[in-house]
Amino acid sequence: MLSCKAGVRTRGADACHSGRDRPSRRLLLSGQREGAGAYMKRLTDIAVLMRDDIAGGRLELGARITIDDLASRYGASHMPVREALRRLLGEGLIEKQRGQGTRVRRMDIDFVQNLFETRNAIETVLARAAARHCTADDVARLTEIEDIRIAHVDARDYASALQVNHEFHQAINAIGRNPEANAILEQTWVLVAALWHRYEYGPERFAGVASDHKNLIRSLRMHDGEGAAVIAGAHGVKAKYDLLSRINPDPPPTARTTQNND
Repeated sequence: MLSCKAGVRTRGADACHSGRDRPSRRLLLSGQREGAGAYMKRLTDIAVLMRDDIAGGRLELGARITIDDLASRYGASHMPVREALRRLLGEGLIEKQRGQGTRVRRMDIDFVQNLFETRNAIETVLARAAARHCTADDVARLTEIEDIRIAHVDARDYASALQVNHEFHQAINAIGRNPEANAILEQTWVLVAALWHRYEYGPERFAGVASDHKNLIRSLRMHDGEGAAVIAGAHGVKAKYDLLSRINPDPPPTARTTQNND
């Protein structure tokens, strides 16, 4: 009878591992075949591609997804796809329900309101902090990004304008020097982008965005923390209501909206 020897794979090797050990052994063998570093990069790449496809609307909100379909889509084996799904499940980008399989996250009105209100609270804090730390180089960089965004709007390339708008806010948030807050914003941005792609980011919104961005840059240049916080907060509220009006153009009055109007 063949036995297991260190570093040697024999016909009897599987008998030397319990069922509980086999998943980690398969992962190890997968890493050995392509190199552990390459395997981890592959896993990360799939997670990044899935986030990008959700943000870009290519994996639609509520769409059912399977490991077989994703493996085919990304040209990967089941193992890294399964691990990528676990990551995105932990990030709240996908959901898994008994009897319904795995889907890209579905969002109702309450979820959208909570999402925007949470992001707005964080971005207000970061804008105030950014005003303290902002340098002349930071202002120049923000102005450059905003000029690029406006050029995309003028060319009616709204998808690119939305992406550059995200880069503008990323730059401000980075100046705020709070990596933990930034991590929350980046994780939830995927859902925000998916919503805008689904319900469209119309040209009528861009005039208000340009004005808000101009005044936000001005407040940062003047190191006006309260001004930056107020502008960032109002900017976020307007974005929330613009999106909500697209999701539900004629909503009935609710206790929540009544409280907001008091």
